[in-house]
Amino acid sequence: MAQLEIYTNRVANILDRCLKVTGAVVVLACLYLGFAYYRTSVKLKETNLNITARNANMRDAQHVIDHSKEVKVDISERGLKAVGQVQEFIEKSAENANCELSEFQAGSDILPYLSRFSRDTAQKGWGQIDATATLKGTLPQIVAMLQSFSGQKNPVELDSIELTRTVVDKSGTSTLTAKLSIRVLTKGEA
Repeated sequence: MAQLEIYTNRVANILDRCLKVTGAVVVLACLYLGFAYYRTSVKLKETNLNITARNANMRDAQHVIDHSKEVKVDISERGLKAVGQVQEFIEKSAENANCELSEFQAGSDILPYLSRFSRDTAQKGWGQIDATATLKGTLPQIVAMLQSFSGQKNPVELDSIELTRTVVDKSGTSTLTAKLSIRVLTKGEA
């Protein structure tokens, strides 16, 4: 009988240990699954936010596209004559803004139009002429001149604007040189 009691205690201890180990494994498995669920739900929320933001960007882009279909371009001159008209416009705008047009250069070739935002030339019938203009004036004068581009009859794209401070007077006012890289768009292929 004593041996049966010893044997029963051993079995009870072994079962107790097994139960404790099984309980620990179940707790660890629950912790792991809980952490995995949390991580998955965080990723799902991030993905939903990304999708929402992309959908908003796509709606905005579609709005711009729809609006651009309604825009009518009034082109006074075609071909190289358009460059002359743009130069005259820049000269008058610079004079009205009290800044100086110190240089205007344009190419003599009409190249196929290629937007900076696309890799193909989907817009058939359009060409571009590269030009540069250098303006001198204060920042408000140059900004006023640039704002006048919205009144330009011929479509233009400003590729870049480089601003360099050239002179600072005693009052602290800076004179800037602005170098504009422009594409004059014209109807008629290259």
